[in-house]
Amino acid sequence: MLFRSGSVAVSVAPAAATGTVQLFDGTRRLGSATLSGGTATIPLAARSLEVGRHVLVVKYLGSASYAASQGTVTVTVVKSRPKVKVQKPERIDAGDTARIAVDVTGDGYEATGKVEIVLTLGRREIVVRKTLADGEVVARVQVDEPGDWKVTATYLGDEHT
Repeated sequence: MLFRSGSVAVSVAPAAATGTVQLFDGTRRLGSATLSGGTATIPLAARSLEVGRHVLVVKYLGSASYAASQGTVTVTVVKSRPKVKVQKPERIDAGDTARIAVDVTGDGYEATGKVEIVLTLGRREIVVRKTLADGEVVARVQVDEPGDWKVTATYLGDEHT
């Protein structure tokens, strides 16, 4: 989804054309703007387009002097790059339950989906998968061996990231 607002620049010929241009994704109108000097910028609201390729239709509504016309523009909305923050204990002793908190943030969206948390000590590996709630997850993992466990968290993504 387009999580930040954006815009589509439009130009028509001749530059003397006046009136309104509208932008559509299928039958859904995304926005409109008034021409000035043959150009306009149509703002796109945040969350107005899903991730993927879109062929948008730009419609010039015409004026008393110029006929209506339309054209297309292709835009691609790419997945966002999330930031993953991990809070973990410095050391985990045998029998301890380690509290590992993972926070996934993105530009203008709340992350959903799963996080994979991996604790590694030598050849030992503990893998936990948890589902995010409000962009966060807390895992409590009990270990049976003391040491400097390496903790990594990987955001597995969703349809937007």
